[in-house]
Amino acid sequence: MTARKPSRRVGTYYFLGLDLGKVQDPAAIAIAEVPKPDIHIRHLERIPLGTPYPKVIERVTAIVEKLPSPDLIVDATGLGRPVIDQMRETGLEPVPVTITGGRFMSFDGNMWRVPKRALLRPLVAASETGRLKVAKGLREAETFQRELLAFQRRITARGYSAFGGVGAHDDLVIAAALICWRVELSRRLGASNAA
Repeated sequence: MTARKPSRRVGTYYFLGLDLGKVQDPAAIAIAEVPKPDIHIRHLERIPLGTPYPKVIERVTAIVEKLPSPDLIVDATGLGRPVIDQMRETGLEPVPVTITGGRFMSFDGNMWRVPKRALLRPLVAASETGRLKVAKGLREAETFQRELLAFQRRITARGYSAFGGVGAHDDLVIAAALICWRVELSRRLGASNAA
């Protein structure tokens, strides 16, 4: 039996970003409460390396059941697609995002394809304008800040922007970026639950 979800506060939405990892990077979860116009990161969590995907799904399910109607945004790049299928089989409703090196964002009715720079732009903007707020006392807050500082933009030989962590994991940054991207997309489309 599924626990009853708490009611949503008027004008506040909840988002859970999940960066899947297992072997090289840990899976990471970020949860944000979004009263317009700010994005409040309320939870950051890294799931230990090697954790089987069914256990990651169990953890995400436990969190989702405690939140009032959250958007669940999942990095489906690489091995993420089978995990998306498993999530749907358990009753979760993930918004899958494949991170690309391309220039244009697209949606095929099932999966978003988002260039990495487009995914990161809303996170950078929210951080630079002070709209991204991280709750005090989060165990992974310092790790998140280190990842954010280590995340650098470089220009490739072909003139494209490339982003990545330098000497650090980027799993918490990607989880938070998924949230910020989804919030911006929802605002642009004028709805709380875009596609």
